[in-house]
Amino acid sequence: VAARFGVGAAAPVYSCTDGTTTVNNIVQGGTVTVPASSTGGTLTCTLTNVALPVVVLGKAARAGSLSPTFNFTVSGATNASAVFAFTPNNSVVTQYATQEHRGTVGTAVTITEATTANWPSAPATAVCTDLNAANSGNPATIPIVSNNATATYTVPAANMVLGANIQCVFSNEQPQILLNKIFVGTARDAGTLRITGTNSTPGNADVTAPANAPGGGGTPFAVVNAGSVVTVSETAGAGTLLANYNAAIVCKDDNGLAYATTPTSGVPGSWTLVSPSGYVSGNSEFIRCNITNTPKAPTLTV
Repeated sequence: VAARFGVGAAAPVYSCTDGTTTVNNIVQGGTVTVPASSTGGTLTCTLTNVALPVVVLGKAARAGSLSPTFNFTVSGATNASAVFAFTPNNSVVTQYATQEHRGTVGTAVTITEATTANWPSAPATAVCTDLNAANSGNPATIPIVSNNATATYTVPAANMVLGANIQCVFSNEQPQILLNKIFVGTARDAGTLRITGTNSTPGNADVTAPANAPGGGGTPFAVVNAGSVVTVSETAGAGTLLANYNAAIVCKDDNGLAYATTPTSGVPGSWTLVSPSGYVSGNSEFIRCNITNTPKAPTLTV
């Protein structure tokens, strides 16, 4: 038994029956023996075509004030490249490619994201889902093999099966610096916190720490370029002198990784740090800096 089949479809599989005996899974070009009892009867063969596995790419990013373009290369499937262009937007936007990367049953597909200027060297997350898992036999979430050092992600050969419709979404975030002020003792400073970074969104993030805040106040944030020098600072409010406080700063990402800060020479209450340029983990783009102000002990002069 044989039939023609088009591009994008696997060779058909046949099932033949004479009404009493059924033979399944007859491959293209295979044979079926007609039982002697079927002499003079009717043998009905059903042809089933299943699509070859496909991979579709998606990209999620918060472009901020930039217009980034993300480039991918694909091996092990058709259409060896994919491009996603974003316009400025302060919300996370997800784009899906219109083209499919059609693969071969049992052949792994490898996807590599090229480095994009001002963005981390690898996406924060990479998730592949089989949208046809109910029919393909794949798990809903594909266990891809990730190499964040090279921004390379592989759909295993075992998951490239007939009918698989695999959608892989890569999410990128620029570093976000969040700033909070903490007070020690009863004194309160109603000053302003500020973050300044290259191509940040917004350009400066200011907040006034309320004078009656119980222990602290304000959480400004700014989106900054990966690998850039960022300045975080505080300015004194009316009637407040920063010289009357001991100020300290601690910056950590959401995984607890500490970032070194350097005091700005000659500028009290100001520090610089370098935002991450590479992949650390899925929460590495969120860096929280706490500025703690402790009133200095009064000096008695006789």
